[in-house]
Order: sequence, then structure tokens, then C-alpha cells
Amino acid sequence: HADGKCDIAYDDGDSEERVAPRFVKVLLSDEEKTRATAARAAVEEVRPDPMPTGKAKFERGQRVRAKFQGDIGGVNWFPGTVTAVHADGKCDIFYEDDGESEERVAPRFVKVLSDAAARATAEEQARPEPMPRAKLPQGSIGGATPAVSPAAPAA
Repeated sequence: HADGKCDIAYDDGDSEERVAPRFVKVLLSDEEKTRATAARAAVEEVRPDPMPTGKAKFERGQRVRAKFQGDIGGVNWFPGTVTAVHADGKCDIFYEDDGESEERVAPRFVKVLSDAAARATAEEQARPEPMPRAKLPQGSIGGATPAVSPAAPAA
């Protein structure tokens, strides 16, 4: 169909109409599989390395913002520091907000922080945590014990 959907006739005689392509897998004959494998191998031979030679995109010690667990669907970006850079361009990241680390983070999930952003993040991280409020004894006001008049003498 013009919208990419397919009509399917199954081997058992059943059929379906207008099946979305994401639910269809084309089965290849052994000969077609061999040709496809050879074609993929030929493409791999001419494809450039994923990480060009020369200066790496990231450097150890660099301040970044990285998407935690981005390769498995993570959606949150956190400030961190690059602790290692691998030959394929992936980085190991130490996250400053909670002290967690993540290895081999794909470059698409890592952004270099500008100097101003890095300073702002460092200042935010350096702020002391607010002190928890002390619980005052019941009946006290601002820590002071209210004055109580002495009891009248017994008669």
C-alpha cells in the first residue's frame, strides 16, 4: 500500500490486511542470505573508522553533561567528568551529583560543558547541604522554655 502497510498471506491459509511494516520480517533464502552477508562485508571494508585519527572528541578530566544510561533508554542528563576515553570514542564518566560511574558511554550521549556552564555546575555542587532543622522540645518557643508561674501552695 502507499502508506507502507502490507497484506499478508500466511502458510496456514490465514491472511491479514494492512499490517504495519514494523511487524513484518522478510525471510531470505540461503542464497539471498549469502549475498547479503557478502554485501555487508564489502561495505565494512570501505567504511571509515568510527573515530577519525587525530584529536579525540573528548579528553580525560573534561567537564561534561552526559545522559545516564542513554543506551538503554535513559532520559536524564547529569554533570560529570570524563575519566577515560576509548579508541572507539566512547567515554567513562564519573557523575558528580551522586558519585556513580558509567563505562563506555557513546559520544552521542555526552556534551562538553562550556567554561561558564562548568563553573556554574561546580559552584552548585560546592554549595553546602542545608542543615537539618533540630527538633525543639515540646512546649519550647524558639528553644527557650516559657516562664511558668510557681504553683500555689497547698492549703
